Amino acid sequence: MPNVFRALKVELAKLSASIGALRDQLVTALLRFALGIFLRILRKYDDPNSIVQDAAVPINGRFTDKLLIYPPPYTLPGVQMFGFVFEGETKQIEAFCNDKLNFIRGSRDFDYRPISNRILITVNYAPKIMAGGQARDYGWFSYNEVTFWLPVMKWSLLKKWENTPTFFIPLGFVDNQVAISGGREVYGFPKQWGQITLPHLHDPIHDDLKQQDMNFRLDILALKTHSPDTQATMETLFEIKLKNPKTDALSCEPEHMWEDDDRKTAAELKRVLATKDLDIDFGSFLPNIPILLLKEFRDVTNPSGICYQSITGMDGTFTQLKAARLTGTYEGVFTQLASHPIVEQFGMKPKQDAQLGFWIYMDMELGFGKSVWQFPVKTAEQQARTIGRLASLSKAEAVKKGRMYRTR
Repeated sequence: MPNVFRALKVELAKLSASIGALRDQLVTALLRFALGIFLRILRKYDDPNSIVQDAAVPINGRFTDKLLIYPPPYTLPGVQMFGFVFEGETKQIEAFCNDKLNFIRGSRDFDYRPISNRILITVNYAPKIMAGGQARDYGWFSYNEVTFWLPVMKWSLLKKWENTPTFFIPLGFVDNQVAISGGREVYGFPKQWGQITLPHLHDPIHDDLKQQDMNFRLDILALKTHSPDTQATMETLFEIKLKNPKTDALSCEPEHMWEDDDRKTAAELKRVLATKDLDIDFGSFLPNIPILLLKEFRDVTNPSGICYQSITGMDGTFTQLKAARLTGTYEGVFTQLASHPIVEQFGMKPKQDAQLGFWIYMDMELGFGKSVWQFPVKTAEQQARTIGRLASLSKAEAVKKGRMYRTR
């Protein structure tokens, strides 16, 4: 019996020592936690770049690259925008929108559908762009830009249209590397580099457009064909020229300025951009132009897939509309390139007259964006399991179950 009590005493001593060590560890952890909170509070008041102090920092991390990629909002005074509306084929444009915007069916209760067979192409000169916040004091830059716009509207699964249109931007070109990086990384603009030819009006309100060389051209680095022997070369994607400079010059005179009445402007936009018989309210977004974008980045471990993908939205706001006028009849000549197949994708005739030409002189602002829909990011193991499950399903079954995993 004494041996039993002796053994029990030894075990109790070990247990007491273990409890003491556990207590010491717990106290140490609590002290470290309290010290960490205390240091964070100190940094909040002492460090102007502290994560604690910066309310704009998202909970999933802080953006660290500050090499000219400054945050919005962006101010663009004195922008000159030349716009041209061309025709494509409805089926091709619908297929393109389905590929870019409606590729995951069953995971949300809406789609985006084109409201016409029209493609708006704008050629802009931005003499100055400045970032917001503290970056406003850092400096500014200028650039020329070409943007393709597709008018679309949201279609719910309840078979109902929303009556406010938005513009999906599938393609854009600029001649400034900062604008490319910033546009892609911040909003998701699909910007590429290009050489852009357009007229720059020195006195935009009083200059006579008929005295200008009203020709527009976009040259880009492209592949004419897809083959192992094809080298990328500078190619002309399009040229847009005033068709009859002498007879069309009258529509460039100041008396042909657009009406200030927003209802008349909205009616003109609806007439040109919407070919479907829908109840569309173009006047509701003036002077805020709603823009829709597909923001995506390839996955480093699976280059055919994505590490991030979302449909984003933002507004381009006309803070001051200084002048606007119609600019006569223009003819566009478009080149089919293997790397940039706009003729095939949109069903455009290689040579056609623009349905409308206009010029706008304005101050603009690009504000904060929003995430309309985001593809759920998965680990490589989760993606493999998903692909494995879908391998046994037909495409129709996968769509029906809403579990289609998309690779690009």
